[in-house]
Amino acid sequence: MRKFFSIVLAVLLLSPAMFTYAHAQVNYTSELDNAGTSLYGATQKDILFTTIGTMINGVLSLAGVILLVMIIYGGFLWMTAGGKADQLEKSKSVLINSIIGLVIILSSFAISQFVIKSIQSPSLTSTSGTSKTGK
Repeated sequence: MRKFFSIVLAVLLLSPAMFTYAHAQVNYTSELDNAGTSLYGATQKDILFTTIGTMINGVLSLAGVILLVMIIYGGFLWMTAGGKADQLEKSKSVLINSIIGLVIILSSFAISQFVIKSIQSPSLTSTSGTSKTGK
């Protein structure tokens, strides 16, 4: 059991290093955004939403990795229960709570993306003062 926790700890400690390495690679989308910004200029609103979106994605990605580790841990407990009812109940509890957490994280990601996109492009709503009721 101690070896399992050391492996989980190693994965959690190495995850930021892998995340940093993945973002250290050339990001062509970012380069194209920089080129477009230098040509057309960027507003503070664009920078603010980009920063907020990046922070939300980072936090939710980290939470997703933690939940993946928890699901693997629950599966490990399930497979090594060996007929012990208390360990089986613990593994079920870990798996159910991890899946509920995953649903919450995916929902919060969808809601945050919707809100940020809605605030960024308010042109979807009609702002004209005319009424379509015929009066």
